Order: sequence, then structure tokens, then C-alpha cells
Amino acid sequence: MGDSEAARPCPGEPLTPARERHAAELAAILVALAERAALHPSDLPRSTIRALGAVQEGAQVSLGELSGSLGIAPATASRLCGRLEDAGLLVRRPDPADRRRLVLELTPRGEARLRTYRAQHLRHIATLLRLPDVDLAAFAQALAALREGLLERLGAAESPCPPAARRLAAPPPRAGQERRRRRS
Repeated sequence: MGDSEAARPCPGEPLTPARERHAAELAAILVALAERAALHPSDLPRSTIRALGAVQEGAQVSLGELSGSLGIAPATASRLCGRLEDAGLLVRRPDPADRRRLVLELTPRGEARLRTYRAQHLRHIATLLRLPDVDLAAFAQALAALREGLLERLGAAESPCPPAARRLAAPPPRAGQERRRRRS
């Protein structure tokens, strides 16, 4: 057993005052970072970014699956998709396996807009993380360990976790790496 494994508390074990203080500080930092990151200036509304990202992440996403992923009513998802279609960012196509079902796909313009937004967003996040490289590397390593812990816990959870928690726990795609598509 390595030193890092020995330092991990068991589930249900009381927190030491130091561990509780560190957890509270980390929570405050992550919330502040998320709030500031959400303030990233963009010409795309947040709902559009979330919808485009959800469609891009999935394979053959239906309107119902999109509404569930975003946590919005199907009618709201339908209106949102209508606006995205009108803007040329998304199309609805019949599912080749089930003609009664419509699937959502990003258009090349939608892919480009999402790619541009994400690049700008990453630059924005990088400016928030004004740390020396060694500290930034340690922070990234700590967040990777946190993500792994979340994956372990979410995999063992009896209740389904919200889509945002799954996205938080999932590792980000690497540049140049094809994204894996899930078939629902």
C-alpha cells in the first residue's frame, strides 16, 4: 500500500479537522473557479453551449435524451433545438434504425462554433489559473486524483448521478483524439 493510499480515509470515517478544512477550502475554490469560468464572455447563450456540447458528446441523441441530459422539459428542448436549427447549428434527422425517432446532429457550423467557444473558454480558464507551472501541474494532478475518486464513487453509486456530475467526473477529450460516441 502506497503512502497516498494509507492517507485516504475510509468512507464513513470521521474527517480530521485538517482534512475538513482542506475540503472546505477546495470546495470554495472550485465553486469560485466555476462561477468565474461561467462568466466567460461569449456570443452564444449558455443553453446553446450546453445543448451543442450534449449533442456532440452523444451518438444519435434524440430530443428526449437531450432534454434529460440538460435537465429541461421536452417542450423546452424542442424550442431550443428549433432555435439552433434556425441558426444553422443543428439538424434533426430520422434515425436510420428507427424512422419514428429523430436524432440530433451538429452541422459543420455548429461544430465550428462549439470548437471556437471551447478554445476561448480554455484561454479564459488559463488566465484564471495564474500559477507557476510547477503549482499548476500539482493542481492538475490533484484534480485528476479527485476525478478518479469521483469515478470510483459514481460507478458504485446506487442512484444515477446528474449529467453535470458525470461530465465533471469524465476526463476531458485530448486534442486530436477522436471522441468516443455512445449508442443509446
